[in-house]
Amino acid sequence: MNDISKIEHLLSHWIEHNRSHEEGYLKWIQRSEDAGRQDVAEEIRGSLELSQEMNRRFEKAIKLLKGN
Repeated sequence: MNDISKIEHLLSHWIEHNRSHEEGYLKWIQRSEDAGRQDVAEEIRGSLELSQEMNRRFEKAIKLLKGN
């Protein structure tokens, strides 16, 4: 496997890894809100949004590797 193939594989792996955490983030956002800690919920929500932005960038990198 050459480096470009490895990079594409890693990007796909990182996307799936980030997505695997989303459900947990959403659960703990809700639990924080339920506990009256909107401040904590907002920080977790911000982290979720950053993770989603990372995935958008990883997806763009994959498209660039494929020449799209």
